[in-house]
Amino acid sequence: MPQDPTDEPADQLLERILAERRAQWEAEAWQKEIKRAQKKAAQAQRKVEGRPYRIRDMEPGEWLSLPEEEYAPYLPKNDKWKRKHDVPQPPDTDDLPALPESWVWTNFLSVTIDGPQNGLYLPQEQYGAGVPILRIDDYQFGWSLTAEEMQKVTASEAWTFDKSIASRGGKICQKGGTAPEVE
Repeated sequence: MPQDPTDEPADQLLERILAERRAQWEAEAWQKEIKRAQKKAAQAQRKVEGRPYRIRDMEPGEWLSLPEEEYAPYLPKNDKWKRKHDVPQPPDTDDLPALPESWVWTNFLSVTIDGPQNGLYLPQEQYGAGVPILRIDDYQFGWSLTAEEMQKVTASEAWTFDKSIASRGGKICQKGGTAPEVE
């Protein structure tokens, strides 16, 4: 079947996906840098005050509520942090069959964004109302969950589980989980 001439050519689509993925990675990585800077600023503030300054001695809201001018000195001063981005390598196509014109071979990592790995398990008392999260138990053959049926954590805890937060309209693909039951 010939490709619709109005469709975006695969090489351009892949380029656009990679650019969008890079932009999303940078936005997420910058948010992590902000959290790191907030924690460092809160630790420094506590140290000056002579209070315990380990992260586990603080409430999450303590560093999340810091104004930008207090944590800005702890943010990266250049773009070296952007070098951490892993660019997916194109697949080895030497032994692959030819594709129709304007199609390209790619790999799964080039068109996906990573998500939760190895699951998220918390003590039962930490679940309740708040932000729906994805857990490995949610990936069962034939299951379908609504946001109302998912486990939830409070908003103050949710920020630590960025990759486990469910987004409306998000697509999920798993590469593991339970095998289908055979009757």
